[in-house]
Amino acid sequence: MTENEILELLKKRHPSDAWAFFVHVRNGTGFARRQDRTADALAMGLWPSRGLDLHGFEVKCSRQDWLNELKNPAKADAVAKYCHYWWLVVADETIVQPGELPSAWGLMVAQKSRIIARTEAPRQEATPPDYLMLASILRRAQEESPQAQTEAAYKRGRDEGIKEGKKQFRNGYSSDYARPQTQIEEFEKASGLKLGQWPGGHELGLAVKQLARSKDAIENTKRSLRWNRDALVAALAAINNILNPPESGAPLLNEVET
Repeated sequence: MTENEILELLKKRHPSDAWAFFVHVRNGTGFARRQDRTADALAMGLWPSRGLDLHGFEVKCSRQDWLNELKNPAKADAVAKYCHYWWLVVADETIVQPGELPSAWGLMVAQKSRIIARTEAPRQEATPPDYLMLASILRRAQEESPQAQTEAAYKRGRDEGIKEGKKQFRNGYSSDYARPQTQIEEFEKASGLKLGQWPGGHELGLAVKQLARSKDAIENTKRSLRWNRDALVAALAAINNILNPPESGAPLLNEVET
């Protein structure tokens, strides 16, 4: 399982009606601390009847991650000292070998749809949070508020849109964007019309539509004239044949260039 999947299971284990749950909480804000440490998650009970205790969680997804943690076990104390309970949450039980778990830590194992406590964490006397730690917790609460999440989603969408637009432009879409302007310039040059001189696109559209209809009317007129011409030639030929019978030797009209 990934760290994010484990954190989602931890969040499910600590529902919002009884717990305040935050991920990736530092031991302070800014650079005021000499050592900057981060808890993978914090959860605090909200009801005195259930205990107003602060739980801290260190998530490990591989044995190598855990071995690196064991090389510097005091690193977690920067946040763990403010917690009543400190838990190691692993993606698989084989990550932690017997005898490796510190005595002040509890052990949880993530499964497909839940987290199971294998070793209960002993309750410790917690150091009251100072203002730097309190500011860090409140900052995470602010970042996870609905308004902050909406603003963050908007910013991500805007940034991704700008990034995608730049990518498309680099890949040749710029020519597609320029094509409409080129077509407008060609239209104005061929027609002698300036689109900016028209009060609106509607009027210009009607004019172009009327022009197209006029073209059809002209074609119909040309066909009619050709038919009338052919009929006139046939009539003149008939008249000529009447006035000048063929035996007279005069050429027929339909034998003359017309």
